[in-house]
Amino acid sequence: MSDIFVAHQHNPYQNIAFEYELFRNYQPEKGIVIFLWVNEPCIILGRNQNYYEEVNTQLVREHHVQVVRRLSGGGAVYHDYGNLNFTFIYGAEQNINPAELIQNALRYAGIHSIYNERNDMLIDGKKISGQSQLIEDNKVLFHGTLLVNVDLDLMNKLLTPSAAKLSSHQISSVRSRVINLREKYSITVKSLLESLVHFYTINYAAQRKTCDYKHLALLKQLQSEKWIYQENANFDVAHEFKTKIGQVSFRLQVHNGIIKNVHIFSDAYLVNDFQPLIEQLTNQEYNQVSLEKYLLTYIDQQEQ
Repeated sequence: MSDIFVAHQHNPYQNIAFEYELFRNYQPEKGIVIFLWVNEPCIILGRNQNYYEEVNTQLVREHHVQVVRRLSGGGAVYHDYGNLNFTFIYGAEQNINPAELIQNALRYAGIHSIYNERNDMLIDGKKISGQSQLIEDNKVLFHGTLLVNVDLDLMNKLLTPSAAKLSSHQISSVRSRVINLREKYSITVKSLLESLVHFYTINYAAQRKTCDYKHLALLKQLQSEKWIYQENANFDVAHEFKTKIGQVSFRLQVHNGIIKNVHIFSDAYLVNDFQPLIEQLTNQEYNQVSLEKYLLTYIDQQEQ
């Protein structure tokens, strides 16, 4: 006997908090717990990733895309209404292959995929799903995405870091060629979701359950800016800007999202001393857009 939950709302913080609530309260005698969900546009970071290294921070702000850091590892993924997410929760001692759970369900829907040596699910050599897992207290949470009709152009732009050279000890995503299922099959997110529900109901005796978002222990943490942007965000970053007075290069040391050390190199002939700008930047929150604004403002002040 298994339980299957289908999200009735699209808030990524609530859906991930609810997913963890299912995991936290899971009992092995329940069999497999299945959660199917769709998020509004957002970027989901792996637990150990550097936000600044994974995304184009300026585009994220311009497109008002939410950023969420999950508890499981793995790489950054993009969600929107064209993406169907799946979660399997089961006991670590159960003889369960989560890859087969989703692959067989897709086959039931007429979608034939393979896994490569990196455990990527592929169609025609292109990736259709990003997957990761979390193991705690002898329980497994395995979850992933299914690209049905995602805005791939925006996804690729958002998951491409802006022009900065970073060095850190955190986990970087491996970029892969991807494809929407819609390009090969006449499906929608809704029709695929209904097909998966039908498959698990027939083959795993899954009973449909209602999602309860009232008591989500993890929600506050997931919404915390410290958790999203700054946890373990210790790195060195180099920026170069072409300005009207010449090339200006920054070398920064950032700890927990705060600029701690600044070095500036330049061939600018109109500015002899960058020390006031260095002092202004030190202990400020790291942000590439703000960094450039500080620089341009400083140059304008020197010309007055």
